[in-house]
Amino acid sequence: MSLDRDDVYLQTEWAYLLFKKACDNPAAKESPELVKEETESLETLMIRVGDPYPYHLLGSQGLSWARRGIGTPREKEAYLKRLIHKTDEGSKKYHKEEELRQLLTDLKKEYLGIALPNPH
Repeated sequence: MSLDRDDVYLQTEWAYLLFKKACDNPAAKESPELVKEETESLETLMIRVGDPYPYHLLGSQGLSWARRGIGTPREKEAYLKRLIHKTDEGSKKYHKEEELRQLLTDLKKEYLGIALPNPH
């Protein structure tokens, strides 16, 4: 990031790196704060960048975080709602992006899984 703080592609990759760090070690004290900061950072990048990648990155890494790092169903529900909203927004904006539509489906399944736990 010290190379060029204004480069949106560097910012996007930095967000990915920090999300990955948090997801790889969800019990670390700083992980929830990293996710919060990078969620907000990616939401800002969605406005600044004419590209579906920040939407995909937030949806995919956010889903990973929801599965690994969120302890309570209420917190998981709130975070997944946010991810669904943003991914749906991206899917409508970039309607030819099949990966975003699939990610939206995956997020909705995870959301429904809160109310309907896996019977296995």
